[in-house]
Amino acid sequence: MTNAGGLINCYTELEGYDRKRAMARTEQIHDRLLEILRKAEAEHIPTYLVANRMAEQRIEAIGRLRLTA
Repeated sequence: MTNAGGLINCYTELEGYDRKRAMARTEQIHDRLLEILRKAEAEHIPTYLVANRMAEQRIEAIGRLRLTA
């Protein structure tokens, strides 16, 4: 079984492993989780819906960046 930190660490290897970069990315997990919990409570919706929305927004933003490049 893989956790979020492990996935981030593996992904970082694709870019040429840099421990500092991997650690900086994994440290964001806590803040993102708190953001999901706050939004779910404020909007009275399940956390998985908030997480899915955030992921979809990020994917769309990345797609727009690639289209303009």
